[in-house]
Amino acid sequence: MKEKSKQAVVVVLEAAAWLLLVYPLGLLFGLLFWFGRLCRAIKVLHIERLACLQELDKVIIASKHPSVIDPFLVAVLLFEYYVFNPWRHAPLIVADRLLFYDSWWFWPFRLVMVPVDRSDGRKKAAALLRIKKAVDLGRPIIIFPEGGRTFKGKEGEFLYSKKGARIRFLQEGIGLLVRKTGATVIPVGIDGSDRVVPNSEKKLLTRFIFWKRIVISVGKPMKFSTDTPREQVTQEIASAILALVDEASA
Repeated sequence: MKEKSKQAVVVVLEAAAWLLLVYPLGLLFGLLFWFGRLCRAIKVLHIERLACLQELDKVIIASKHPSVIDPFLVAVLLFEYYVFNPWRHAPLIVADRLLFYDSWWFWPFRLVMVPVDRSDGRKKAAALLRIKKAVDLGRPIIIFPEGGRTFKGKEGEFLYSKKGARIRFLQEGIGLLVRKTGATVIPVGIDGSDRVVPNSEKKLLTRFIFWKRIVISVGKPMKFSTDTPREQVTQEIASAILALVDEASA
């Protein structure tokens, strides 16, 4: 009985946190995002491609990761969907446990995060299972398959587009996850977020340069058969993201 009571209390507290904190913050970020679009500080290409969210049960949004603000940018792309149906369309963000999930200042967002611990293979595998479970439950999942921000890549760890855009080699888990879940992948390319909030090796948050412009390009939904080789899935997603970054930076 005590265990059931504890679980009931946790459910009530989580529901209260969602209604009183997480959802209002989502509304605030969404309104700021649309204001940014109105002021032309943020430009979104092909946002209509997200309309498939209303029909699909399993969706993975795979994005390039130039800056620390990208999780917010990609999440608010879904604003018009989760504002009216948050229980179904509010996205879950795959986030680094050390930098974000365990940070005291990030605790309000834990309800919309799936933590990933990259310290060893066993913990990575456990995180992959958590992500798979979340996908199977039907919530949109936002993943940055580079495994961290682009600038952290070292020489020899990048893929390049025809126009010179680059992303880090994608983590092999994205291909495995897509195969295991059968989810539809929506690739996203971002250009300019690292100019708005520049990266630093020493600090997570640096400064906000509000007059710089961000362009986000939403790709066509990608569906793979369950027998598609994992490496091919990963390669096609990477190619799609690079093409979208080229489009965003044009």
